[in-house]
Amino acid sequence: MAYEKRRQAALAAIGMAESDTRTCVKVDKSPKGTLDAPIRDLVEHINRTDAWFTTSSCSGRISLFLLEQGRKKGGRWIYVRHGKAEVEELHRSVQQGQEGLATFRFEPFILTVECRTPEDAFLLVSLAIQTGYKASGVTSVGKRNLVSIRGSTRLEVPVAKDGEWLVTKEYLDFLVEQANRKWMENKERIDRFFEILKEHEAMQRTCDPDARLQTPNVGDG
Repeated sequence: MAYEKRRQAALAAIGMAESDTRTCVKVDKSPKGTLDAPIRDLVEHINRTDAWFTTSSCSGRISLFLLEQGRKKGGRWIYVRHGKAEVEELHRSVQQGQEGLATFRFEPFILTVECRTPEDAFLLVSLAIQTGYKASGVTSVGKRNLVSIRGSTRLEVPVAKDGEWLVTKEYLDFLVEQANRKWMENKERIDRFFEILKEHEAMQRTCDPDARLQTPNVGDG
């Protein structure tokens, strides 16, 4: 079965093959290449469920992105935190001689999941929307059933150009305060999603103690 082969390959890539019960260094297809600590437990939990496996993820981040003319793919991160930002660290990230526009960003949680069946995909989206991830949806049905789960709250403000700040320290303090508040809300929603997943699976096990995940048949009332 093509789905199961892809699932086992994905689990092997993050050290979670069913023949391997270790907790290993986690790898995924995000630019960083490893799982973010704030979502490690959630991703491992999803990947232990037969009906789903993750293909890429980001817990959310606060960053400074430097857009450089002539650079392949346009730019690079000069500051990234998968957690709260620190103003002093941000100041050290902007240096004399840097060419380009530096943008301060908050980006929310995003998770891409391949599902065993369309029903599994729609179930996962339903649980995500129940949590508050209203921008989530099924992005592909057929050969691969793919789901995107994502937050929608963002922040993006240009703050420096060619190594010189465009904003005052007071305004940067304000931006960091806002981004850190958004990060905490983001993390709380991730935790809530994790709890909803576990509650759903506990309810399914009550109905069928041997079930790892059961999904409703289309048309069930």
